[in-house]
Amino acid sequence: MDAKIRSRFWSDEDVLPQPLEVKATLLWLITNPETSLSGMVVVSPKQFAFATSLDPVWLKRTYKELKKMFVIKGSLVWIRNYVRHQFGEGQMLAKSNVGKGVVRDILKGPKRKQKVFFEEYPELKVHLEPKTQAPCKGSPSPSKPLARGPQAPSSPFK
Repeated sequence: MDAKIRSRFWSDEDVLPQPLEVKATLLWLITNPETSLSGMVVVSPKQFAFATSLDPVWLKRTYKELKKMFVIKGSLVWIRNYVRHQFGEGQMLAKSNVGKGVVRDILKGPKRKQKVFFEEYPELKVHLEPKTQAPCKGSPSPSKPLARGPQAPSSPFK
């Protein structure tokens, strides 16, 4: 997926005062080809250094400086506002097929991240509940056994 970077990124009150290296690290996390639909990415310091020419120390510095933007468990990083910036929020997100895909993706991650995710995006909880379908018109009630019709004649080839 090609991530969107809006022009307001550069004037964000949390990003604006940061040094260039922190901004570049954040951009790398957002646009990393391994970043999932829900904003989760497994970060490799070697891959980061290769892709950005920055010392991996900037990863930790970025997490520290912008700590409210991330939930981190080992090398797994979840960018909290990723879904909001990429796909929107509220009922539009909840009703979209993207919302369903985001939920499928987040359910692959750790339980802790799932809990935090649904606190951040409560509108997507609707995709956790199993959908029940109304029976088709003319179909028997599940509580009634099927009526048996006339028996088919036995095969003459037995």
